[in-house]
Amino acid sequence: MDKPQEVEKKIGQLQNRQKILLNRKRSEEHRARTHRLIALSRLPGATELAEKAQNARNGGSLFGEQRTYTPWPVSCALPGAVASYGRDGG
Repeated sequence: MDKPQEVEKKIGQLQNRQKILLNRKRSEEHRARTHRLIALSRLPGATELAEKAQNARNGGSLFGEQRTYTPWPVSCALPGAVASYGRDGG
């Protein structure tokens, strides 16, 4: 083999090694994050807080207040905005 081919081969090997190491690091971080979440879920009150957070994601509020909705799109309240009410724009 001549020199340029050896260099190309070595570069490819090093790039593959870098990918392997990055994947290993990512997996270890994911594993550590999972263990932290499991530990946090065992704390007192964690279940109730998780339920409140899920309700907030589903449209409720974390602290029990009701969200208020406007009967028109928010863009209608902006000067010069044009609202669309459906796929056909009508």
